[in-house]
Amino acid sequence: NETTLAEVLQGAGYYTAMIGKWHLGHRGPYHPSRRGFDYYYGIPYSNDMGCTDTPGYDIPECPPCVKDPAKESDEHKDCYSTVALPLFEDLQIVEQPLDLWTLTEKYTQKAVDIIHKAREVGKPF
Repeated sequence: NETTLAEVLQGAGYYTAMIGKWHLGHRGPYHPSRRGFDYYYGIPYSNDMGCTDTPGYDIPECPPCVKDPAKESDEHKDCYSTVALPLFEDLQIVEQPLDLWTLTEKYTQKAVDIIHKAREVGKPF
């Protein structure tokens, strides 16, 4: 049984939030919203892992890249370059493809919002 620090703090009455790259699983019970966080805003994995041929990393799911036996397998790595990294707010994709140039600003604003939200609900954070 694995218990996250967020689950412990949430159980103690804290308002918990996660902003940033989660990269510990994004489906089913592994999503941060199901691991003790009241709020999640971020990317589920590295920015180079958008739509891939690796099962479980593609949101939305992509058909396999067409393989050309005459080419090296690494040349197919980016065959879905127009489908990219999703930005999640809780369980919803709010932007895809994500504009990485604005991500820091978005994270900063969400962090300020979390402080205000915790104050509104009267919980420590």
